[in-house]
Amino acid sequence: MKNTLVKILIIVITIGLAITGKAQTQANELPPGYYVVVGAYAESREDAAKRFVAKLNKNGHHAAYGYNSVRSLYFVYLDYFTALKPALRNMQGVRAKGQFIDAWVRVVPGDINKEAA
Repeated sequence: MKNTLVKILIIVITIGLAITGKAQTQANELPPGYYVVVGAYAESREDAAKRFVAKLNKNGHHAAYGYNSVRSLYFVYLDYFTALKPALRNMQGVRAKGQFIDAWVRVVPGDINKEAA
């Protein structure tokens, strides 16, 4: 009986931790839109994404980061758009400056109008 209670307690704690971890990730979930991205980090490397954003902001950029659960990655981005063409133009400008020649546009699907409201 005691072993059964211990097993149940372990299961409940494990589920609670999993739910808590998921809720924390969703709080930083990128809303639908188009992001000019300059870095991507594994789910376990949020600290590295934060450091990169701090470095970029210190150097005069307006960087931010967010989590994308579809890819299980943190993306560091310089700009956000609600339309693809302006995002692509911005990305080309970022690449042309030479510091981020591998910048790309990350499309986060969904109802952009709903998020902007």
